[in-house]
Amino acid sequence: MNKKLPEFKQLIFPSFLSLAKGVKISRAGIHSQLSYKGILINPKDISQFAGFIGIGNPTPFVYIYILAQRAQAALMLQKEFTIAIPGLVHVYNRLQEVNPIDYTAPFDIETQVDVEYKAEGSLVPTFSVAFLQRGQVVARCNSIYLAKRKSNKPKSTTTVDNPVTKPFLSQEILIPANAGRQYAKIAGDRNPIHTSTLLAKVFGFKRPIAHGWYLVSKIVNLCEQHQNITYKTINVEFKSPVFLPGSLTIQLEEKTDGSLVFSALSKETNKLVLSGSLG
Repeated sequence: MNKKLPEFKQLIFPSFLSLAKGVKISRAGIHSQLSYKGILINPKDISQFAGFIGIGNPTPFVYIYILAQRAQAALMLQKEFTIAIPGLVHVYNRLQEVNPIDYTAPFDIETQVDVEYKAEGSLVPTFSVAFLQRGQVVARCNSIYLAKRKSNKPKSTTTVDNPVTKPFLSQEILIPANAGRQYAKIAGDRNPIHTSTLLAKVFGFKRPIAHGWYLVSKIVNLCEQHQNITYKTINVEFKSPVFLPGSLTIQLEEKTDGSLVFSALSKETNKLVLSGSLG
């Protein structure tokens, strides 16, 4: 039982040291968990985050993911997790408010990871994070990653489809060159692929790339302002990186069940960057 949730600055260097793990798994798979008690959100931190994203709500729900991300990273550093953190690809995230959240009260956080054994091909670490207040679950986060391994199977040539077919809104947003550094300062995620041209190239990127959750937060804010709704469920699939600086075309489509489907396309690469739904 851990009492203090590690800060991002405590996780970055050990994350790079985890390169020595490679990508390994036993036939039993990987199953690990950690929990934390009495986690408080600093009002200044959440206020700065809202201001940076441009959110009018002083306690935006999207901020909760930053705590979930720290809990996941801490779990990745446990000896039971036999996969290096660098190289993991975040492909899916679901954030859901289950009951009303009191942002001034402490949280208990329970984190779990499961990776099923595969003899070859990419492994799929799946994380679940539960946020509790006064013994009641108030929010959940589910994240899926890919840990790529060599495979003898031929590579898939499937295309990535845009789920938005009849957009009622199509709007361009600009992502400035310093977005990676600014988000790192506000949210604490100082992964150098977002802040350093040199280290981004070491990991195969021609330029620093935007933080995925920065993009999601901007899009959720755009949707909430346009629809005048505060969404309680966020589903997002990450498709391809956004190089800094960048420009995205955001498309929105409302479904018959009341949910909102969104997509973001890079104007530089003409690729689908991310897509998802809000409810």
